[in-house]
Amino acid sequence: CGVAGAGFLTIPLFGLRASLLLSAALNFAAALGALALAARGRPTGPPASVPADEPPVRRDRRARILLLAAVLMGATSLAFEVLWTRILVFYLGSSVYAFSLMLLGFLLGVAVGSFAIGRMVDRLVSPLAVLAGVELAIAATAPLSIWLFTTLNGRQIALSEALHPQSFGVAIFAQLLAVLPILLPPTLLMGVSFPLLVRAYTANHGGDRSGSDLGELYGANTLGCIAGSLGAGFGLIPLLGTQNALLAVGAVCALVGWMFARQAAEAGGGLTTLRLLALAAPVLLLGLAFVLPADRVILAAGIFGSDRPGALVHFHEDASAAVAIRNKTDAAGPYLSLELNGVNVAGSSPDLYAVQKMQGHLPLLLGRSQGARVVHIGFGSGGTAHAVSRHPVASIRIVEISPAVLAASDRYFSDINHAVLADPRVRVEINDGRNSLLATTETFDAVLSDSIHPRFAGNGSLYSEEYFRIAAERLSPDGVISMWLPMYTLTPANFAMIVRAFKNVFPETVIWYEPSALNSFTVVTGRKSGGPWDPAALARGFADPAIREALADIRMTGPADLLACYLAADPELDAFLGDTPPHVDDLPAVEYESGTLLAGDWTWLATFSRLLAARPPEPPAVVLAALPPAEHARMRELWRARTLLLEDQRRFLASEITPYR
Repeated sequence: CGVAGAGFLTIPLFGLRASLLLSAALNFAAALGALALAARGRPTGPPASVPADEPPVRRDRRARILLLAAVLMGATSLAFEVLWTRILVFYLGSSVYAFSLMLLGFLLGVAVGSFAIGRMVDRLVSPLAVLAGVELAIAATAPLSIWLFTTLNGRQIALSEALHPQSFGVAIFAQLLAVLPILLPPTLLMGVSFPLLVRAYTANHGGDRSGSDLGELYGANTLGCIAGSLGAGFGLIPLLGTQNALLAVGAVCALVGWMFARQAAEAGGGLTTLRLLALAAPVLLLGLAFVLPADRVILAAGIFGSDRPGALVHFHEDASAAVAIRNKTDAAGPYLSLELNGVNVAGSSPDLYAVQKMQGHLPLLLGRSQGARVVHIGFGSGGTAHAVSRHPVASIRIVEISPAVLAASDRYFSDINHAVLADPRVRVEINDGRNSLLATTETFDAVLSDSIHPRFAGNGSLYSEEYFRIAAERLSPDGVISMWLPMYTLTPANFAMIVRAFKNVFPETVIWYEPSALNSFTVVTGRKSGGPWDPAALARGFADPAIREALADIRMTGPADLLACYLAADPELDAFLGDTPPHVDDLPAVEYESGTLLAGDWTWLATFSRLLAARPPEPPAVVLAALPPAEHARMRELWRARTLLLEDQRRFLASEITPYR
């Protein structure tokens, strides 16, 4: 109930702080209930039965073994949870709801399993023998889950056809029904296992010490959970990959089953077949790693379903993400797509290529470039970092959370980044972008925030007012910040919330759009202090052969071509934003609202149309002031021509996109 309530209701409606306060209030209510029970003097249960026929030494040895088993059971359960989460983002999307859905299914199975066994656990003659069978069954679900994941697309399609989801709630329910066949078998068994373990442990000790027994087991099990989550995320996935990690965790479950079978045999004899099976199971599971197609558990996801044979150029997993490079084709022709956990973050298509260059050049042409210190958050394919390197900057600090992205981009996108990582001015930091800015004491002349789409889980914190304030503290007084901001699968209201948050921190905010190819991206620049752009600096930038050559690729031959990419600033930006509230950490609306979209291209059309309506019909004063008077007439002609081009793109987009219903 807590997962469903927080993940689908209280956080999106009331925010994080209110959800935490509600949780505190519920804990307080539980405390009052405990006090009421204590005041009534409710009696405790009878002492546990004592198997007095075993010597204390043997009971102590068995207790240590059972505590070790509790550690391993916790480790395997949380390892499975980490692995399922990594897999499910490819099938359900990398949204906040995907994790909530997975955890909901996980806890549902544990709860039902515990309730079911609780009715009979005290009547079992040999809970150790049952535990051995349960752990072997959990081990068997590892290869079963791999097969069930490969059939998940079909179940989702069948359920969608049956339920005809017209709302996000129905779509989420269909996804839950589709994943339950994967999650329920192992989690039901996990729920069964803990009451059995408690029964075996308390029976082994005897006497009225159920509280201390349960404390020891719960502590050991929780330590195992901590080790399992860390070990799976930072050890097994990078070393083995998710699919083989599932089999390895299943092998550990089989070994735990053997431990229980041996203890049961010592207590009552027999169970030879069960012990042999428990010893053979790890060998069989690990052997499957050499038989099953590599990474099939992830590559069977629907996002890879339309790929031609050989389209997958590269696939690698590390602790932070699964990185794929795929050959894809659109209206402009074939291109390479760089993807993290199934989400496109960069590529070689004309629109991606152009916006990468635009984001790198804009802050340095509008601000200071000579000797500038630059921080670039999110490397992608490296096109933005290479654009920055064309300028006479002093240093380029690249903050990237995934080492696998750097390695893949350096290898497959060298024609875009031109081995910029080898530039002596470049320094790479493996870190989260927000943490990096929060921890550093350096100041920068340009901050390039090139994050993943804000609708995906965890990325909204790189598009909030609090994040922009951290960036502002690291920006020099006359520095410029640039932010990549998409229009697709981001509701117009959420787009405006992000811009409002940005503008609250950077009063001199401008939204730009590079039109050499129809694209769904904008670049937003900001400064802490006002003042016109320097015409001389712009002219010097375009006079530099390296910069001029880099910008010629996207048909920019002079300052006027760049300035014509202007979409909106004050005063038209105030009209565009209206009374929109800012996007803030406490109410992560972007992840929770845009995360519910069943179709996203309509948002591109809606936001693009609003921005074009806000764009002034003639070049604004700030644009003309950045050019010599002799170029003003040409600027006006170019502005009108650009307006016609943008309107043509909008009309084409409208003809291609089904209106939102």
